[in-house]
Amino acid sequence: MNQADRNFGGRVRPKAESSTNWDNLVEIHHRGTAFVYLRLSTYEQLKKHLYSLQAQVGLADLAKQDGYSDEQIHVERRDLGLSGTLGWEEREGLAYLISQIETDAVESVYVVQICRLFRDQTLINAYSFGELCKQHNVLIITPQMRLNLNDRMHMRIYRLEAERAADELDIMKARLQGGQNLKARQGFYGGSSLPLGYVLDVRKQIEVNADLVDNPNYHKLIIFETHAEIIRHLFRMARIPGTTVAQIVRHCRNESIVFSPFPEELASVKANLKSLARTKRNSDGSWPLTFRGVRSILQNPVYIGWWVWAGEVVKTNNHPAIIDEEIFWAVQESFHSQPHRPRGELPPLPLSGILYCGLHEVPKRMVYSNKTPQQKRSNYQCRDDFNDAHLTIIADYLDGPIGEAVVSQCAYPELAGAVIERLTQEYEETKTRTAAFSREYERLVREIENLEYNFANASLTSDRAAKIELMIQERLARLKELSHLEGTEIGKLVGPAITQDDVELVQRFLSNLAEGWEVQPSNLKNAFLRLVLDRVTIWPSPNLIMARLTWRTGLEQDLAIHRPYFEPHRRWSDEEVEVLKKHFETMPRDELADLLLNKTWRQIRAKGLKLGLKRPIDHGGGGYAYEPWEDEILQQHYRGELSLSEVLARLDRTEDSVRCRMRHMGLKRRYDVKPQWEWVENTNVSTIEHPSGQAKSKD
Repeated sequence: MNQADRNFGGRVRPKAESSTNWDNLVEIHHRGTAFVYLRLSTYEQLKKHLYSLQAQVGLADLAKQDGYSDEQIHVERRDLGLSGTLGWEEREGLAYLISQIETDAVESVYVVQICRLFRDQTLINAYSFGELCKQHNVLIITPQMRLNLNDRMHMRIYRLEAERAADELDIMKARLQGGQNLKARQGFYGGSSLPLGYVLDVRKQIEVNADLVDNPNYHKLIIFETHAEIIRHLFRMARIPGTTVAQIVRHCRNESIVFSPFPEELASVKANLKSLARTKRNSDGSWPLTFRGVRSILQNPVYIGWWVWAGEVVKTNNHPAIIDEEIFWAVQESFHSQPHRPRGELPPLPLSGILYCGLHEVPKRMVYSNKTPQQKRSNYQCRDDFNDAHLTIIADYLDGPIGEAVVSQCAYPELAGAVIERLTQEYEETKTRTAAFSREYERLVREIENLEYNFANASLTSDRAAKIELMIQERLARLKELSHLEGTEIGKLVGPAITQDDVELVQRFLSNLAEGWEVQPSNLKNAFLRLVLDRVTIWPSPNLIMARLTWRTGLEQDLAIHRPYFEPHRRWSDEEVEVLKKHFETMPRDELADLLLNKTWRQIRAKGLKLGLKRPIDHGGGGYAYEPWEDEILQQHYRGELSLSEVLARLDRTEDSVRCRMRHMGLKRRYDVKPQWEWVENTNVSTIEHPSGQAKSKD
């Protein structure tokens, strides 16, 4: 064996044969189409700033010089006038090019520069197109170079050119923003979102004394009265002491107060629509009022004529005011006086992050609200899109029974090893998922900025503007979804490493869990429940809550939680209020109660007092002492075994007398009673009725 055959224990390795044939790397075989792609944005066509259209058309001559016949050359002109920031779905010519490449009909793509294909700040579309050309052996040819993306160096050049195109967009944007900044500091529109209630004055000339003169307010704000009246209504409501933004939004929803569509002549000005680009339209084309939008409106000094740019007050009388300064500053004082309670300071409740409401076609995750000095009890809520809680359940009704049910199913010492293993595994998975979420989040933010820039500055038809608006909404929805996912990561509950001390701590915790569950802090309960449960779905009714536990193993178990009886609150109808006004002061109690069957006497009396009505004092029951058997009935009511109406039917007492006796006995709150629960089998949750009386189907 000679020296050339020796590898000396792997120290000498044979040279890898080069897979690249440099002689024919960019050789043209004329087996497919030479696709000449032309694109020039409207701005470039008008300013003649970059590449002329004639230079791009000359690419067809270059293809002929490369030996292509006229039949083999396809010149694509449909994307002339479109921005390179648009994706392939928004450019018909580019979409056709991609479809032809996928069918292997294209051999080479002729462009004057790589930036003609994409001017994409996210680089996602540009890189995807490069990979597509690589897979189908398509050459990219410019007047300066020829690229075969199967070669690493050529792919690197292509990517550098794509990045340079994205950087050029930033430079163009900076130049444009420089002019916008100078313009805005003079009180004119600078490209930001217009406040609702105003539109942009686009009249270059106005008529004065039958003569046309330059409009001094050109590109300034003017009042759009249809929307301005809604702004005034919001400020009038906000001035009422104690009114919150949530109450204002709920009122607007109940009264069908929306921002109506702009007339055609105003809708054609894209700046007028920009502030509403992130709001999902109603079916009739109008825009609903959102919590964030109303709060922003009520704190915006633009409505008293101020012009703010880059965080500075430029002018205080720049445009006509919609709101009087007295009203505006009164509302600001109201905002300042409202206490702010940071959510991050409150520890999570045991079921936070895993509790879902089953009264929807798709179960919806519920949020929690911790007790505070103002709020005497914690609860779970299911909120709608208007941030309105349509379902509220006292936390104690769920935390105790579900915690006991989970603890009763766990074999504690045997479970410790499995929990530690699962904890370590999910910690590693969480790091990977969180990094992926962060990358996707940043990408979506860049894409939204890109789309909004294009929406505000590119020349778009109404159809294309609607498509861009839809793309923005889709990305915003994904951002919202990602924010929820990041907020529910189990890995955030653990430290950066799992040590032997952690193992021993978990083992001790699990070994004493049955005896010490009640004394554990809520955040530790939450950490444990999220480790063993995937979710808890509930279907509540007035006196019974059906809960389905979905374990991490895939097992599902149902339990029934019997909560203390309560009388569901019902709104007063106009007819009931009229009956109360007419008969409250004169009609005997029993007869009035018969007329208002859906109301307890306490509700009737409270409503009457609220309306300013007076009624003779009715002591009832003769004032005699309570017997032991009567006290036992009150105990049954406190335990949730009897309703208040059943108690009053058995005792010759008034409701006021019953409540006074219960306070004297120390029976203060029925929701303090520990709810009872039991395992159930073959539960048909689809038959459970919503408190409104309408049955909900199971997903």
